[in-house]
Amino acid sequence: MTTLRDLQERCARTTLSKTERLSTHPERLAMAALWLASEAGEVATEARRAIRGAESWHAVKVRLRDELGDVLWCVAEVATQAGLSLDECAAVQRVKQEERYGDLIRLHDTEGQ
Repeated sequence: MTTLRDLQERCARTTLSKTERLSTHPERLAMAALWLASEAGEVATEARRAIRGAESWHAVKVRLRDELGDVLWCVAEVATQAGLSLDECAAVQRVKQEERYGDLIRLHDTEGQ
């Protein structure tokens, strides 16, 4: 199983070849953010295809899985360029979810007991 740390390290290694022509750190961060926006648009396209129902759910799901993987890659690159770890970002998100939805999370956790 791939961890967030593994994903981020692999993404950082593969990105070097794509960003070496960008001379400044802000340029590399901006490029990563633009890649993320582009990939998020591709996820939205797949969602639109699912709503239309013109294709099988399986076909949409396969492409959606691939696009979400691309989004994860871009998120990892944005985090790397910002000097953040994905683990750190996930920990902050977990705290935010607990603050916002703690009662709902606890209710769900105790339903099967």
